[in-house]
Amino acid sequence: MSLASRTFGIALASTVFVLGACADSTRATNPPDHVSQLFVVGQTQTFASDPTWTAQNVCLNASSPSPCPAGATLWGYGANGWGANLSTIPGATWIWATGLTGASSPAYPAEYNFSKTFNLPGLPISGSLGIAADDFAEVIVNGTSVGTIGSVSDGNLAGPSSSTLTTFNIGPYLILGDNVIRIRADNGNFGCGAGAYNCNPAGVVFGGTLVSEAVAQGHGPLTTYPGQLFGGHIILCKNASSPAGTYTYTIASSGTIAGDVVQTSASLTPGQCRIIFSRIAASLVTVTLTVTETAGAGFIVHNITRQQLGGAPQTVAGPSPTITVQANSAHGAVLTYTNIAAPAG
Repeated sequence: MSLASRTFGIALASTVFVLGACADSTRATNPPDHVSQLFVVGQTQTFASDPTWTAQNVCLNASSPSPCPAGATLWGYGANGWGANLSTIPGATWIWATGLTGASSPAYPAEYNFSKTFNLPGLPISGSLGIAADDFAEVIVNGTSVGTIGSVSDGNLAGPSSSTLTTFNIGPYLILGDNVIRIRADNGNFGCGAGAYNCNPAGVVFGGTLVSEAVAQGHGPLTTYPGQLFGGHIILCKNASSPAGTYTYTIASSGTIAGDVVQTSASLTPGQCRIIFSRIAASLVTVTLTVTETAGAGFIVHNITRQQLGGAPQTVAGPSPTITVQANSAHGAVLTYTNIAAPAG
């Protein structure tokens, strides 16, 4: 172990997109930027080193670092250290491999890996990781090395690595779906070298944020009837002439690509529309949505109007509650359901 006293922190930011609304039926093939973001918000996940990384909390001694987590293994080292400012990675604790005590040896060479899998439900927006180590650590995301801190042989590098929080931009290494973050940590040839951990302690501490696109809460952004036609978007509407009540819909999709955001359900009252599909990426791959309405008691489907961008509205006779619609980044659509009271008898 090699110690130094210089500290600094990192600033982690989150992103939220603003939702918008459509107010008329004007066609637009080149919608403004905010329209292409109607359907997504920035979802932030945080992570921090702790025993759930198949590890144990460790401290140099009962007073260093401060506070030392209850139940942590005390290496029994006779000096203070590990002074990195952890305020920007709340919840992070110094960890090391399980099953070791201050009497365990050899402390050098020792190398351990701590990893977890995180799922990003939408396209990655950003990612950040702050880390300090005694004596060396490598940040690895999805099998690619992002960077290293410290050294197992050079005290001028090892010392600052335990008293300074270093920030890495891991955003470029993130992918849609499962992401594996792995920290490889090594103890250096300092103190008593291959002796016990009480005279050559080791530890690593880290934490950060992952920001990705995610479906807006509820049933998707609400707009005003009639719906506006935009490329890459499908809007579901309830004609204002329909009987009062709440109408629910189930939505199935096929042909989606990475980054597409599609609702699986929606609810509307007469005079409302909801965005049920949005394509963020530029792609002519066609997505197909199958929409089915469950009307309130006593209501039936009177007709469904389907309008594709660039085409005239097409009325599909009821009472079938199911219809399909297609879109890609250049073509959008609006579906409008109209209901009437069910005939007596």
